[in-house]
Amino acid sequence: MAVAALLLPIEPAIHPEADLIEEQVTAWLDRCGTYASELERAWLLAINGAELMARVYPNGMAERVALSAEWYLWALVRKCMTRPFAP
Repeated sequence: MAVAALLLPIEPAIHPEADLIEEQVTAWLDRCGTYASELERAWLLAINGAELMARVYPNGMAERVALSAEWYLWALVRKCMTRPFAP
């Protein structure tokens, strides 16, 4: 029995201002102090929340894409506040 090829009708895309969005989100993380240590900051940046949202909303307004990435990272921090980030 042959397995049919996987059809992906949506072309991959990323917001044209993804780098700017990443800079805004990183500045927000630093400004708000949402992390307790440099290790937590590194983990939050490694999650690539800004890139994720830039891919989810490739045609969105840059400010709103950045806001959604900030919210996403804030939610992760809130969820993980009771336990440390894994090394």
